[in-house]
Amino acid sequence: MVAGLLVVYLYLVGCMSAGYLICFFPDTSASPIVFIGGLSNDQGFMLIALFSGICGSFLHAAQSLSSYLGNQKFIASWAVWFLVRPIIGGILALAIFLTLKAGLLGTIDAVNPYGVTAISLLGGWFSKTTTDKLQEVFEVLFKTNADSQRVNKLK
Repeated sequence: MVAGLLVVYLYLVGCMSAGYLICFFPDTSASPIVFIGGLSNDQGFMLIALFSGICGSFLHAAQSLSSYLGNQKFIASWAVWFLVRPIIGGILALAIFLTLKAGLLGTIDAVNPYGVTAISLLGGWFSKTTTDKLQEVFEVLFKTNADSQRVNKLK
């Protein structure tokens, strides 16, 4: 029952986020780039990043769920992971876009909607790997012993 609902949920998330990208992708033949609905370029690119990240994270979650179901190893207690994974991927992709836009990883003069889509989709698809690497980087840069003093934390 839970697995069936997750399949439907992920199907809808994947179709809706891909549909958004297809329907609302900006007209790149116009100069400057024009977004539908009177969105500013920044707003439009942020939505592209968000929905691309959701699409990418959908790929990760759908692949994972289908593997667990196919191997009859699905455990219902992981349902929340499958529910929140697309949202995590979307927000992470938005964070990646904003980091690039802010110039924290170099400078960019113009923003290309295809580049934003690609990096955001990959960021969402590999969101688990990305967040694990970011955790390593931040643990080195901002070393503290405060986490060891927390009670009931996950190992």
